[in-house]
Amino acid sequence: MPGTKRSSIASKRLRAAGERSRDYAYYLELPLLRHSQESPLPCRETPAAFEAVNSSFSATVHALFDAFHDFEKLSKTHDGNEFIRKGGLELDLHVVNQSFDRSPGGVHRVFHSRRLFLREHEEGEEINDEYADQGGGDEEQERDTDIFPTEPLQYKIEPLLLDFTAALKSMPALEGAELFTYLAWQPSQERQLEYEGSDEKPYNREDRAIHRWGVSYAPGKDGAVSRLTWQVGAWRPGDNVTQLFDALDGEDGKVEIMWKPFEYMIIRD
Repeated sequence: MPGTKRSSIASKRLRAAGERSRDYAYYLELPLLRHSQESPLPCRETPAAFEAVNSSFSATVHALFDAFHDFEKLSKTHDGNEFIRKGGLELDLHVVNQSFDRSPGGVHRVFHSRRLFLREHEEGEEINDEYADQGGGDEEQERDTDIFPTEPLQYKIEPLLLDFTAALKSMPALEGAELFTYLAWQPSQERQLEYEGSDEKPYNREDRAIHRWGVSYAPGKDGAVSRLTWQVGAWRPGDNVTQLFDALDGEDGKVEIMWKPFEYMIIRD
């Protein structure tokens, strides 16, 4: 917490790292857990053991960020922001590996197999409000996004289409109906290279796009032909689905089938 001995020590270390700091590496050590008399030996730590490790992890990281917070406040009291360079201060957090050399012979080591997470900081809301407008984070998350075309799963989609046709049959008066979803296209930087120069690359702005995927049905009126419009790319439904759609207009009815290409947009309609 700010003002505690632990955070003040970390602040002194930050200041000692040199004037106008740009980055800081922090090496975090987790508690060493051992089991010496269990048989059979557990392959993973118990929830209680994980709780102890996670509490230590949360306390250490919170104390570190409290120290950074104090260090930033201290820097602002000096002309020229002399403790931190203009571009800001970057933190590298390293979890230290536990050495086998320090473990006594015959003692089982428990490795931390669960995902560590930070507990809520009691001043978390105030800190979030203070840094809310500084940006960052979202850009990194978008860079890691990897949304790209995949083959639809027949066994999951066709039951929905069958239910759709059953619902259409039960409607005495129908102007039109559509079953669709929005799909996104935003590959990662690495996957973008696979589509360079390809006709399948649908980007129309900022390397991202959205399109509708589905089917619509418009019944014919006054002797007109009913129309079934598919907008599903190269995917095709099975015969059992198409036969049910064909039967919507009765034995003498006709259904015109259209295969519509994707229309890419920036935002949903």
